[in-house]
Amino acid sequence: MSDRQKTGVTRRSFLKWTSAASAMAALPLSRQLHAATPAPAQTTPAAAPAAKGQWKPVACWHNCGGRCVNKALVADGVVVRQKTDDVVADSPDFPQQRGCLRGRSQRKQVFGADRLKYPMKRKNWAPGGGDKTLRGRDQWVRINWDEALDIVASETKRITGQYGNESLWVTGGNGTDFQSVFSAAGGFTGDWGTTSWGAWFETPAHLGLLEGFYTFGTNDRFDMRNSQLIVMWGANPAWSSPGSPTYNYYQAKKAGARFISIDPSYTATAELMDADWYPINPGTDHALALGIMHALLEMDSPENPLIDWEFLRRCTVGFDESNMPAGADPKKNFKDYLLGTYTGKPTTPEWAADICGISASEIRSLARQIGGTQRVALLTG
Repeated sequence: MSDRQKTGVTRRSFLKWTSAASAMAALPLSRQLHAATPAPAQTTPAAAPAAKGQWKPVACWHNCGGRCVNKALVADGVVVRQKTDDVVADSPDFPQQRGCLRGRSQRKQVFGADRLKYPMKRKNWAPGGGDKTLRGRDQWVRINWDEALDIVASETKRITGQYGNESLWVTGGNGTDFQSVFSAAGGFTGDWGTTSWGAWFETPAHLGLLEGFYTFGTNDRFDMRNSQLIVMWGANPAWSSPGSPTYNYYQAKKAGARFISIDPSYTATAELMDADWYPINPGTDHALALGIMHALLEMDSPENPLIDWEFLRRCTVGFDESNMPAGADPKKNFKDYLLGTYTGKPTTPEWAADICGISASEIRSLARQIGGTQRVALLTG
């Protein structure tokens, strides 16, 4: 006979009641008695105090691209509260443009006690850095703006005089005023875009997917609900992505979509979507993609069609010798590269497995799932 049959109490209910009893025992006697006495029913709910101030639309400057609705209650020039989209009733077809917790906590950044309000330097700093052993342990002292600008100017002259202007890395965007100053002073080493911009900003247009980033030409939130399989290749929108797309992923899941996550980490999104996880080695995505493509060629047959050959011949150039551009070496077609016809190095699942850390059998399984499913969304992040 089980413990539940003997006592009528489950383990869960036993822990629940013992936890409640322990919490009550920790209270003073007067509070225990007070808590045990039922409170009289409140007939008229207390009216909430009217919010003083004015609600105003405000910007979210975190540069995620979400452009979510952010509103601030301003009283006497101070933001006292924040809220997000409450203009429309929320629904999958017309979702509210809700801000995330980071966007809705900006008043704590603006008015935070630790916010820097004036320039400071390390107490023992000197030209060239001073005593570098004190980094992370040194005290900070306040300086005025003239002193701060003098330090920047003198260090710039010292570094460029010793190492050249290419030793200056000036970051923070393109075409801003401070970059113009460094340009006029002889130049600098810069960067462009954001940390993830180059990998996906230009690519969609070359694949025939509208204009790329600005029009989001692939799998919008409505179309994603039609997916049977969604492959999140490095995508973790629950942690980092423009807006709040996790909501849209969840609508696809409720509509029946199955999820796969290809990522070195078991992400929050993979957990939320109950995705099948393929833990790839960092930086080896290209090898896995080539291994999947080889597996598709290897397993495709009229009885088991995994490749849309009509689409390849109609919409691509250079896949095999028959559709190479005019004047191109036919031996450089992509199919023969995958098969190793001329290089002697086929990109087999076994070859890819040694690089990416996903077994050859799992790579073939990925190929079967992606190639054998009619409506697949391949989403990168």
